[in-house]
Amino acid sequence: MEEQLIAVVDGARARFFCVRERGTPSGEQKNKLVEVETLINPAHRIKDGDLFSETRPGQRKAFAGGPGHGVDDKRDAHAVEFDRKFAKLVLETMAKLIRAHSVTYAILAAGPLMLGHLREHRHLLPRVEIGELPKHLTELTPHQLCLRLEADELI
Repeated sequence: MEEQLIAVVDGARARFFCVRERGTPSGEQKNKLVEVETLINPAHRIKDGDLFSETRPGQRKAFAGGPGHGVDDKRDAHAVEFDRKFAKLVLETMAKLIRAHSVTYAILAAGPLMLGHLREHRHLLPRVEIGELPKHLTELTPHQLCLRLEADELI
């Protein structure tokens, strides 16, 4: 059986699984996913008040009692940059696991936005065949994830 690695990623965490075979009581061989590593994005654990001087964007008062005006502190740009950095860390870890487990086929499952960030850093991965699944699947149990990947004929 070829070695396979599955990375299931969202903005907050990444879970890495290897595919193993298990025997059933009837003697049939079935796939089983074994979680080999988990990464947590620390930027998603930090509160806005710890990142920015204001806890929420809003209005600033004008001088001399004039009308206030809205301000944009670029929070969305910061969030995108945190996701890009996390995507790079995910692929660096994935590359390490591919080499350590002699993986020949890998799957990246992530929401469309995160998948785009992962594609930006795809050059970090060794040359192996990679399948993509643009879905949010990090909340699934290993068994549910295995069934989902089998239904999509990815494993």
